[in-house]
Amino acid sequence: MHTSPTSHEPAARPLSGAARLVLIATTAATIALFYLFICLSLLALLVWLGLFLLVVAGLARFGAAGLIIKFFERDVRLFGLVVRSLWLSEGATYRLPLQRADAPRLFAMVEGLAGRLAIPPPDELCLEMNCGAWVQLHGLKTGLGTTRIGVGYDLLAGLSEQEVEAVMAHELTHAKLISRALRNWLFAGLGRAATVSNQLSAVVDAHRRAGEGSGPGDLMLLGADALTRLCARQMGAYSRQNEFEADRGAAELCGSAAMRASLQRLEVLHPKLARLPWNERVAKIESPDGLSRWLQQELAAAGPAAEDGPAEVFDRYSTHPSLRDRLAALPADNSKLSESQSGLSLLAEPDNIVLKLVAAIQQTALKEEAKDLRELRKWLRKIRDTRSYRAAQLPGMLVIGGSIVCGAIALAMGMWVAAAACFLGLVPLGIWFWILGRYRDKRPLPVPDYEAFMKGRQDYPLPDLENREKKIEEELRQLIAGEPKKRRQAARLVDEGVAALGRVDYLRAHVASRLAQKLDPKSVECALVTLVAAGAFDQRDVVGGLMAAALKQTGLRSPSSAWAGAWALLLCGDWRAAEAFLHEAMKPRPDDPQLLALLAFCQSRRGKWQSALANIRRCCQPRPPTAQHHKLFVSLLLDHGALREAGRLLEQFGPAAAYDPDVVHLRIHFHLLRREFAHAEQQLAMLAESDLPGHRLLAIGYLYENARTDTKAVEFFQRALAQGHYPDALLALARHAAEARDKARAREYIHAALDTMKKAADKAASAYDVFHPALNQLLRLEEPVDSCRAWLARFLPGKDAGLLTKHALLVFAPTEQAVHAYVQTLLQAMKPGEPPLSGAYVQVQPAPRDLQPVRPVRPGIQYVYQ
Repeated sequence: MHTSPTSHEPAARPLSGAARLVLIATTAATIALFYLFICLSLLALLVWLGLFLLVVAGLARFGAAGLIIKFFERDVRLFGLVVRSLWLSEGATYRLPLQRADAPRLFAMVEGLAGRLAIPPPDELCLEMNCGAWVQLHGLKTGLGTTRIGVGYDLLAGLSEQEVEAVMAHELTHAKLISRALRNWLFAGLGRAATVSNQLSAVVDAHRRAGEGSGPGDLMLLGADALTRLCARQMGAYSRQNEFEADRGAAELCGSAAMRASLQRLEVLHPKLARLPWNERVAKIESPDGLSRWLQQELAAAGPAAEDGPAEVFDRYSTHPSLRDRLAALPADNSKLSESQSGLSLLAEPDNIVLKLVAAIQQTALKEEAKDLRELRKWLRKIRDTRSYRAAQLPGMLVIGGSIVCGAIALAMGMWVAAAACFLGLVPLGIWFWILGRYRDKRPLPVPDYEAFMKGRQDYPLPDLENREKKIEEELRQLIAGEPKKRRQAARLVDEGVAALGRVDYLRAHVASRLAQKLDPKSVECALVTLVAAGAFDQRDVVGGLMAAALKQTGLRSPSSAWAGAWALLLCGDWRAAEAFLHEAMKPRPDDPQLLALLAFCQSRRGKWQSALANIRRCCQPRPPTAQHHKLFVSLLLDHGALREAGRLLEQFGPAAAYDPDVVHLRIHFHLLRREFAHAEQQLAMLAESDLPGHRLLAIGYLYENARTDTKAVEFFQRALAQGHYPDALLALARHAAEARDKARAREYIHAALDTMKKAADKAASAYDVFHPALNQLLRLEEPVDSCRAWLARFLPGKDAGLLTKHALLVFAPTEQAVHAYVQTLLQAMKPGEPPLSGAYVQVQPAPRDLQPVRPVRPGIQYVYQ
């Protein structure tokens, strides 16, 4: 176990030549050991599968193969999983290759540094939208091969030319000194080790949660996890030595003062850049001043990091030394940092180049979104193929199977004509019967207006729910009283349920489908209405069961059944699955404005801004069909940062919408993105107090928070709380208290947000909705320590623990007593005033090895494990 380093004892330091050679040798041996382990594991698994297959074949003679076939299939999937995990794929790269005309001075700087290092200049210079710099080395020989260097636009904006030169010298020193073949082999091995361990851990964890054994997976994970941890630790040490070496090389080229200044400056830029949202960057590109000047102004206030700051807990797995250790390792010299221009002056036209960079990023994002859509369709085909079948399709299956068997027999007997008839005639006939047996819509499910859909989505839970439900039930019973047959009664109730869905009256649809289900339990249409109604009431477990049943009965292939699945998932907030089913529902009606708007809304929730904007544009051409579509279009443009187009659309609302709270909110967002605070205040004055309910105040507070006007944001969050219990407002206040270093106050806000005894205000998130964000904020208040273990805390029967009654918590803590303290604190926050839960009702045990932390972690409750 490592202790916190002191200012006199660096946790990491440069090694001597012999020690470095030993480190490289042990690192390479560890990676080789992992490869050996995987090869032997796959060989043993193949032998195991061969023996298993013999047992299955033997049991098949007695009709008992079904007893163990599922275990055979499990191990076959495990083999395939490990083999696929060894294939490393390169992720998306959001960068712009620079041409010499784009940055002649940057090219000259890099080429001059390469000449002084006696290495070839890099083959490519790339620009990214971040505050980093990197080097990619391809080839076999040290100092030779293909070299690609990347630098962040934010780094150029935040550093001076002399500091940028030191950063570039650091990266080029890597290119000179690193053994490329060895480094690439080591990092590829670590990547494969991490992927194999993560995939095995996910499989074993899924079996563990289901109360099943994972067979060979447990043994493979035991070895793979241990070797991956060892590989990561060795690679961390190896990479830290490379960083020390590159720092020294850069200091020798540019002076220690420049290298020291760049390291200190970068340390303080990262938290400041984290508060500059993407849409504001895009908005500034469109402004007359441009992005470069704004970005330099935003970063100018950030001074260098202090050399004597608080010591960090040593992380054995980190690839970079701490700032304190890097500064301590720099050679002493008499160099001084001279005045120089911003690093952006190295670009020919910074604002024009950033336009190209944003276009390249958006193009890559569009490709990734198209890739995601292909994955969604693949997922949908998979769940349909494994779950969907109907009794009406059985004749088709029999015809296909029989014709294949008969055709094979005919081929064996040399009856070529009969075989051709079976394969070319009967098999297509069986397929036709199979398709004919699929479910077909009997009642088309309505698609409500987008505005009605969104309003109905926000109106729940309903007041006086029980009495309203009884009244609707009496009305529906009177309605079907004249029908003589149960099937006719059920059909009438289903019609009522479908009509209620068209009006977005989910309560009436729920009652009608519940009564119809009692009369006709096999009605597919009734099940679809029930599915949508369950989604409206956020009954996620019910929705999951109904979705599985609907997949089995219909495959959710027909337009109405696919729309029912999408509708329920939208209401539950399962945006990924909802998007998949929305695409299916739109196949027969690709230009439906309501579905296009819902698809754009769903994609925006998943961060697929390019696709969302493309779909809302299709929906609103040549003009928005309704005011709500118009508002959605403007909202998506503002979220993306396209202020010019958003401004034109805002003007189209006209004077009639001057006092519309939604339009005023959009205009406030527009002006805040342009940093026009006075105009935002003028728009705010257009709203009367009656137009500023708590949820509106909360939303405006978020806008000011994103605009980094924290005082104003806190004012709106507090005004929202004055109108009711808004847990999300409490979490927002906790964030600001934490930034002000008032951790005690921040904890008070978070604990208040977790209070389940208070009724949430109108349109406010509940304590359950903010549960996981609240846990994350509590963790961020803690400092990382390296003495924690992972524990599972389970609640035994006999005492109500609210939301957590049937779940377990994953807790990082040094001792079991500390785990009990964290759990008690959480329960007291959720149910203040109640007596503490006895330790006899909380079972604490060490978590499995694959869940144990491998590096310094923040102590506390991590998440709900199961």
